[in-house]
Amino acid sequence: MKKFAALFLAVVLAFSLVACGGQDGASALKKYVESDEFQAQVQTLTSQYEQLGMKLEIGVEGEQLIYTCTFAEQIDSELGEQFAAALDQQADVFEGIASQLKTELKIANPTVLVQYINADGSELASKTFSAK
Repeated sequence: MKKFAALFLAVVLAFSLVACGGQDGASALKKYVESDEFQAQVQTLTSQYEQLGMKLEIGVEGEQLIYTCTFAEQIDSELGEQFAAALDQQADVFEGIASQLKTELKIANPTVLVQYINADGSELASKTFSAK
């Protein structure tokens, strides 16, 4: 499930980057996330996450792309360590996404935040990744 999520996020980014020349990083990232192509792919991904018992939300805060995966039902909080370890193992994927944002959208210091949230709103794991 974790590898699927990382690969899907990378594919969504790779296929939906749009040219946003002449804008600051935050504006370019926001325009990218709001693009019809990106939103269509997110809808497909959202359906797949719902089948896994999670809600996926993708947002922007400044020059940060935020992936939030929220579980529909409460899970054991001790699983947070496994999610954190999985994020560490997938660092190359998310650093690659940040690097693509830097290259394609001309964002100076993009970051990608990935968060896993339990049904009660508590954080299970999160990590911020930067472009290399």
